[in-house]
Amino acid sequence: MIENASSQIHSALSPLEGSSVSSSRAEGEQEGGLGVSSTLYTCQGTCSKAIEVTAKEGVIEKVVFYGGCNGNTKGVSELVRGMKVDDVIKRLKGTTCGARPTSCPDQLAHALEQLKNDK
Repeated sequence: MIENASSQIHSALSPLEGSSVSSSRAEGEQEGGLGVSSTLYTCQGTCSKAIEVTAKEGVIEKVVFYGGCNGNTKGVSELVRGMKVDDVIKRLKGTTCGARPTSCPDQLAHALEQLKNDK
């Protein structure tokens, strides 16, 4: 059922400008006991619609934003790759965008918290 939901989200989001769709594990799924986890987080209050995150042993391997400011979300994705999940949460949580109480980086922090809680 989760795989169906993930496929539907990927299908719905794939036409968004600046996004790329990758094949990944379903939400919170572990890969062969190697400490690899992945989640697809639905954003709230931002131009980005969803964020897909993959981490291995507490270190971010991949981040894909669906929607949002193409250059900024690509830049954030590259900057956090290789960083510890907890360090990124501490650094990005609470970041705002203009008058909004949240931002794409803040939503990434929430996605990482979801990733940790899904274990």
